[in-house]
Amino acid sequence: MVLAGLAAAGLTTLVRHTGGLLGVLFGYTVLVETIVNIVGTERGWTRWLVSQNLAAVLLPGGNTIYVRYDETGAGHDVTIHLSHLQGFAYLAALTAAALLVGSLVLRRRDL
Repeated sequence: MVLAGLAAAGLTTLVRHTGGLLGVLFGYTVLVETIVNIVGTERGWTRWLVSQNLAAVLLPGGNTIYVRYDETGAGHDVTIHLSHLQGFAYLAALTAAALLVGSLVLRRRDL
């Protein structure tokens, strides 16, 4: 809960408008998450999605992602397991980045 509050504070400071932030988050959820799930599954990009890391934090035992690599033409399945710690560390890094960029923008724009 604290991490979600800090992320919301950083992003809202960056955007400066609550409605704008909701629009950005809706666009990210609908566009980026969907496109990466369609295009990036074979490349293993899905492990960097916020939804996958949030699922790793919330689900018991973490999150398991099944990826089908087809670089050589033969195609083989790979299982990526995201633990609670990995998911939390990724979300904490994104939160820290949002707070840092938000504070820099606030300092430059308002002070």
